[in-house]
Amino acid sequence: MVGAIFSMRVTLASVAVASTAVMLRLSGSSFVGFLSSEVPRMYGSLLSWLTPPYLYFIINGIIISIAASSRFQKAVTEEVDPAQNENRWRPWT
Repeated sequence: MVGAIFSMRVTLASVAVASTAVMLRLSGSSFVGFLSSEVPRMYGSLLSWLTPPYLYFIINGIIISIAASSRFQKAVTEEVDPAQNENRWRPWT
């Protein structure tokens, strides 16, 4: 039973890899055309967003979103039984 499931998984993984390879082979020219024309444009756009004014706003947006999410997060309180508290290991004592 386990051997059959394992062989089925290996077969499905092999079919997935083979079909992906065939799809990339058939669409190779359009994929290479996309990479050669669009990737430099996206890289230039990324570099323009990393200039100091934009970077300032991006970093501040990240900091504000972290502060807002931590401020509105509910505090989790844990109720501890006093009997368990006596038997708890305390490294500072």
